[in-house]
Amino acid sequence: MSGQLDNLSDEQGKALENFKSQLSDDYLSNDGTYLRFLRARKFVVQDALKQYRETCDWRREKDVDTILERPQPLEEEIQEILASSYHGFDKEGRPLYLQCSGSMDVERLVAFPIDDLIYRHVYHNEKQISRAEQNSTRLGRNIETVAEIHDMSGMGLVHRKSLSLLRNVINIDQTYYPERLGRAFFINVPRLFYILWQIAKVWLDPVTATKFVLLPPDQINKLKEYIDADQLPVEFGGTCTCPNGCFDYLGKKKANGPVVNSNDLGTPV
Repeated sequence: MSGQLDNLSDEQGKALENFKSQLSDDYLSNDGTYLRFLRARKFVVQDALKQYRETCDWRREKDVDTILERPQPLEEEIQEILASSYHGFDKEGRPLYLQCSGSMDVERLVAFPIDDLIYRHVYHNEKQISRAEQNSTRLGRNIETVAEIHDMSGMGLVHRKSLSLLRNVINIDQTYYPERLGRAFFINVPRLFYILWQIAKVWLDPVTATKFVLLPPDQINKLKEYIDADQLPVEFGGTCTCPNGCFDYLGKKKANGPVVNSNDLGTPV
């Protein structure tokens, strides 16, 4: 059985009830959330409870619940060195995030304080979860996972300097956001990427690692097996043409005024 709310075995259902019976704090209070922690810990109840309690403590300590009410950290600085966008949805209704990771200025990125970069990543996670919740309401079905596409065009050896940051991000996601990733697509991957991937894959839970899809330049059209063409920018083989382009970055804002990304919510999936 999948371990999802509508597809539980008898044993999984008992584990959920056992989990709930031991809660003295229902801070995140809903069965879907509890099941994410149970799935992440292979339905070993005590392990799931430990991770859940640590997550609740971390969210309180970092005031994560109100993070979207505050300005996104390093917004202009990151926009100057990295083209990205919250853009559309995949065929499962997951909110998409697009990032041109291969062409980012890695030297400038890693020069920022690590705490600021981690804070920004937490903001990003909460933004994607909020978009998933909005699409759940719109479609009338539960969507709790997210998707992202990283264009690795232009990647060079300098990207190895970002591995420490990547390891920190993976730790945050696997510790405090279990079972949130639906798919992560890496497109236009050069040969160098596969070398760094062998390093990064060691830090990933084996189940999480299976959610990564690596596509060299001649296989970019496989994105459309997972994502409708009108949800993809033309740069990624799609047909979407947002008024000012599908990517948000500061240079466009200075030249053209505020970027209008018409596909932030996307067409209904």
